[in-house]
Amino acid sequence: MRALFYNKEANAAGCYLIKFYVNGVPTGVMIDDLFLTDGKTVWFSRSKGGKFWVSLIEKAWAKLLGSYTRIVGAFSEFNVLHVLSGTPSDWIDLKKLRNDKKL
Repeated sequence: MRALFYNKEANAAGCYLIKFYVNGVPTGVMIDDLFLTDGKTVWFSRSKGGKFWVSLIEKAWAKLLGSYTRIVGAFSEFNVLHVLSGTPSDWIDLKKLRNDKKL
């Protein structure tokens, strides 16, 4: 996950460049560290211990897709593993695979 961040430390400007691989090409997505909250809790993903790298990656992912609403159950038109790592990957529906083998 560290490899996704161009800047490895928090910065006073609150700007972060996250690297995704779109069609195999490293693509930077610039985001800020402002998040929607209810005053106590971040609305979307979060991690324990006050770390905010999870929220930063999710925000960059939403920006890449166009909005948070396009992130549905962790699925989108992109294969997430491929976009995060740049390596070839594929999706296997294990439930469907089990059902097909019963036939």
